Amino acid sequence: MKNGLVHSLRMALITAALAGAGSVSALTISFTAVNLANTSPGEDLWRYQYTLNGAVSQFDVIRLSFDDLSFGTLSNGQPATSTSLQVQPLLQPAPPTDGSFALRVIGPGTVYRDRSGVSVDVVWKGAGTPGSQPFALLSQSGATVLTGSTSAVPEPSATAMMALGLILLASRRASGRVRMATATRARRP
Repeated sequence: MKNGLVHSLRMALITAALAGAGSVSALTISFTAVNLANTSPGEDLWRYQYTLNGAVSQFDVIRLSFDDLSFGTLSNGQPATSTSLQVQPLLQPAPPTDGSFALRVIGPGTVYRDRSGVSVDVVWKGAGTPGSQPFALLSQSGATVLTGSTSAVPEPSATAMMALGLILLASRRASGRVRMATATRARRP
């Protein structure tokens, strides 16, 4: 049972390492949500800071959607403009239509690797910390190429705890092997 668990954990780590080292294909978007100082009474202001990974083509549009039940006013937190990515004007229709935030790929097709610097400020209407949003990758002609959902970047403390747990599991397994080898030697005449 233990060996199966250790083998599964080892395979998961190897797969994750290979996925990170290999070529990136499908676009993924991760975020960190930061609670900002509220500027208006009764509003809970947050900033989403995004990181993009994956392949995109020239003139593709990345559209993030914010449902009207959970989010209020959207504003461009820190504009990301470069030769390869440009923030387009925000589309914030009147309720009950959902709001969206769009980015257009200006330069030639590229593969983003930890491309950060894109953020949007939102008024959060829910309780606790705001979560993920759906996104769509649209081609120049407006066809949907890919749909997905953003994912939260794990807190450094959670990542550290997971690494510590894996180290302890590995050391426990190694010490078990030493005890077993010592016991086997002790039984031999």
